[in-house]
Amino acid sequence: MDIYSTYTDKKTKKLTPIINLGAPYNSSKDDFGYIVDKSNRKGYFSSNRPGGLGNDDIYAWTN
Repeated sequence: MDIYSTYTDKKTKKLTPIINLGAPYNSSKDDFGYIVDKSNRKGYFSSNRPGGLGNDDIYAWTN
């Protein structure tokens, strides 16, 4: 599984093209549950990538 992103353009009210977020959000394992705050500057996602503490771990990111 990979994480993808799109949003509604404020002017046209249409969805922007869907993009694969790539690394570091996506890995060769299952990456999912992506969420961002209103400022698009921080968020979380889940993954079962190596190095975690359990089967599916929650990772935080900031921009």
